[in-house]
Amino acid sequence: MCKRLISLCVVMLLGLATVASADLLVHYKLDETSGAVAVDASGNGFDGVINGSTNWVTGTLGGALEFTGDCNVTLPAEGMGLYADIGSVAFWMNAGAPTAINTMFWAGDNTTGGGFGAENEMHVHLESPVADIWLGGELSFFAIASPNVHLHSDPSKGVDPAAVPVDPLLLGDQEWHHVAATWSAGDKMALYVDGEFIIESEYESTGYALNNIFLGQMAAGTRTYFGLLDDVRIYSHALTEVEVFNLFENPNDHVTDRAVHPQEFVLNQNYPNPFNPSTTISYNLAKNCDVLLTIYNQAGQKVRTLVQETPGVGFKSVAWDGRDDAGQQLGSGIYLCRLQVDDQMQTKKLILLR
Repeated sequence: MCKRLISLCVVMLLGLATVASADLLVHYKLDETSGAVAVDASGNGFDGVINGSTNWVTGTLGGALEFTGDCNVTLPAEGMGLYADIGSVAFWMNAGAPTAINTMFWAGDNTTGGGFGAENEMHVHLESPVADIWLGGELSFFAIASPNVHLHSDPSKGVDPAAVPVDPLLLGDQEWHHVAATWSAGDKMALYVDGEFIIESEYESTGYALNNIFLGQMAAGTRTYFGLLDDVRIYSHALTEVEVFNLFENPNDHVTDRAVHPQEFVLNQNYPNPFNPSTTISYNLAKNCDVLLTIYNQAGQKVRTLVQETPGVGFKSVAWDGRDDAGQQLGSGIYLCRLQVDDQMQTKKLILLR
């Protein structure tokens, strides 16, 4: 940990003025003080709907929302375009010692997920006391993946959730803590508390969409949160360790808007690849222009048009379910994904296995 902190300090001294590279999808300051709408301060228009009883209180950055077990926030997730492939969530929380699992953030491709599978889901929660496993109040970040990943704030215990407690950091102390969870397919899932790296693990996503997102509960309405939330932010990219630290130290100066955009036109390799039944195709747009994203078979015949629009500058992604424009399933084989932006064109090979 000391070596990591020393390295972090060196990086910060070299690049403290660097603006963060992550795109902010949604930012709930939770300063409204009344009403049932969590206003999105990012400018993207993804206002959240507050369900159940509302209790607006003083937070660590202006106002905050108190969750009392029957309160949750539903996000307009289908329009956000977030996937299990890459992203981040960060927030301030203040809670007492939990007597049951308390969920602060839940995201998945369904509305039935209530825990640890088999539904496609990821979530950040506080653990309840379990003899010889949890003391109660450990921060956890879980994701359905290949294999599943379960991180928690007991780094000496490692990533084994069934191991006995070793040296856990407990967040059920009725103090304000900053939490950040990041995920990047083919790389790492990571967990941070109060700007400090806690633990990470290798992460292989199964490529599902996070088109259902809740604050304060799991999708099934269970394992609800008792405590305060403030300044909730969700990003379409994985925050770096320096960005998390800067967000904790200077939340009004770092990683606060969409000011940084891609500097070039790039078609990224799809993930997963090979795939079955679906894959995610991401691309970067450095300017606002006409975009045509199409799929061709090995004979050079166009089988599917995925994007034909002017989507604006930024980091974009779209899912392909292995079907043609008529909705018919295509057979196993190598397909070509072609991205045309104005007079530029890039192509990647996709492998579909049935």
